[in-house]
Amino acid sequence: MISKIASIVAVVSLLLVNYCSNEKAQHREDKSAKGAQARNLDLYDKAGPFDAGVLMEKASFTKEKRREFLWKHWQEQKLGYIATTIYTKEGDKITFHEYIEPDDNGRWHISVRVEKLLVDRELWARTKVNRTFPVEETYKVYFLERIDPTKRGAMRQKNIPPEQERSPASYMLRLKDEMGKFIGDL
Repeated sequence: MISKIASIVAVVSLLLVNYCSNEKAQHREDKSAKGAQARNLDLYDKAGPFDAGVLMEKASFTKEKRREFLWKHWQEQKLGYIATTIYTKEGDKITFHEYIEPDDNGRWHISVRVEKLLVDRELWARTKVNRTFPVEETYKVYFLERIDPTKRGAMRQKNIPPEQERSPASYMLRLKDEMGKFIGDL
């Protein structure tokens, strides 16, 4: 009985520490994705941190919240920060830190820092030892378009006019870099 209580207390303590560290991380200055210039996150609207978990329903809800936040802040040119964590079926943990902000020239963009904690699949296959390693990526989005999801057999997506009201479940966001090159869809 005492060991069960100790286990529960340990789990709750870990969850509390994780929650507190996420809260602190959201309110500190962030220098990582903007170079030497620090961000004062107190000036940014914040969403999240969202944790998509492994359930499809929760992942869809999280993706819709992310789309809605990014699109709204992009259209209104409002400072925004959103943190979202997703998990792959292989066990990789991927956290997106997205900052809607003007660059040094005043041009609005989304600065993205992606933190990945990847499972070493080769080691796992040989030894069944679970080891992870971190990977970090950054990129900038300068073009954000709302598009209708592709219908089976359709050759290209249809852009949705910015003034048209839509539920985030009914569109996707197309992300492009400064040169207009495709980065991905959300």
